[in-house]
Amino acid sequence: MISAVLGKRILMLAQLNALDDPVNLQFQEKYGVIHSYKWFNDGYILIGFDCGYIISISAHRVEIGSELTSFLEYRSYLASIAVSTSFNKLLTIGDNTMKIRDLDELTNVTMVTEIDTEKSDWCTQKKIQFQVSDLSEIEVTEDGQLVAVSSQSGVLSVFVTKMPTLAASYNNSICYLTNLTQVTVVAEVEKKGSSTLELGIEPTVMGLGPVNLAVASNNTVFFYDYHTPAQMQAAQQLQSSQSAAEKPAIVNAEPINRVEYLSTVLNIQLSYMYAAVNFGAKLRLHRIRNSEDNPSIEFPEVNRNATLYAYALTENFLIFTTSNNYIVYFSLSEWAVVSEYRHVVPVRYVYPHPINVVCCCFDDRLDSFIYSAVDDEVFKLPSVGSSAHYKGAMWETFTIDRNTFAVYDSQNIYVFLLSKEHIQGDSVIYES
Repeated sequence: MISAVLGKRILMLAQLNALDDPVNLQFQEKYGVIHSYKWFNDGYILIGFDCGYIISISAHRVEIGSELTSFLEYRSYLASIAVSTSFNKLLTIGDNTMKIRDLDELTNVTMVTEIDTEKSDWCTQKKIQFQVSDLSEIEVTEDGQLVAVSSQSGVLSVFVTKMPTLAASYNNSICYLTNLTQVTVVAEVEKKGSSTLELGIEPTVMGLGPVNLAVASNNTVFFYDYHTPAQMQAAQQLQSSQSAAEKPAIVNAEPINRVEYLSTVLNIQLSYMYAAVNFGAKLRLHRIRNSEDNPSIEFPEVNRNATLYAYALTENFLIFTTSNNYIVYFSLSEWAVVSEYRHVVPVRYVYPHPINVVCCCFDDRLDSFIYSAVDDEVFKLPSVGSSAHYKGAMWETFTIDRNTFAVYDSQNIYVFLLSKEHIQGDSVIYES
């Protein structure tokens, strides 16, 4: 079926096999003239009128032209409408406002946003006058993430409707995406250490270290210092002139290094000096700074004849597991493998202690255990909850409790104590 607006007041609908017999639909006088219309949900049409009304009609043969819904969206004027099928939303502009409604329930307004349509200095100097209906068009990307609104005064505004969930952590510091090109780094223990970096690129993967932030775009990783003296000084100066309710300072960050890899980057982990980057089925370990002038190495090595399953980076070791059941400790100071242990099945996830040479592992049999690289001992975790649903593990970094670790699933956190100084009983004790 094809459709067209005739004389701004008639919507013509015609079947492709019956173009000589179109259906011309006219609407109530109070609606005004047709400003915009969109097809949606396989056979339905949304029509926006200049007097602020929006109606939905059916284009199905048995109910063609039937008015299903009508409502007054704006009191003064309606400029344009757009439909995002993937987002399942109707987006409209008018009265210097953008509204978003759910296509499944058009009576439900999910968001209302005012749009600043102030004229530029050039327009003011030229004394150009605009009507109250300054907003012009609205369009949305196919995935519904970006919405663009234009005005007759030449102002183009782009809105982000949804942000990708992207974050990383290092010990008690975290970083997260706060805008498409901005990352905020927060030292959880010291809130004053937070800073927001404007990167100028849209990252798809992030990694955080003690002093560096790494972000990936396709096969390229950009490395940044996230709390250099210059950045912190600039942030503190700006924050001192702001009220507590205002947003924190945003620093335009320049990368200290840029490294390209052979395929798309999947994961990044950082230590104080090194980066471990997973791309494809490979893992490359290299220095963060001056990476071209220092040795780098890829894992698993060719002679292992195996694929990479999991890896983790600490300040002293790179730990990785392979498809042929190995858990390998690679020393950063010795630049050599210092420990290898062959498990009975492949290990899918590994969570090392940040200081000690032990790690919590989840294997292909859904067993959870602690592996000690000092003596190749393995300590199975007590049966608590369902190990099939374990999502991850983390270690306590406080000195007194550093042998304490937690395993978590979607709903619960299980706390354990690793005790190697025992005569009888289990080495891993369930605490809570």
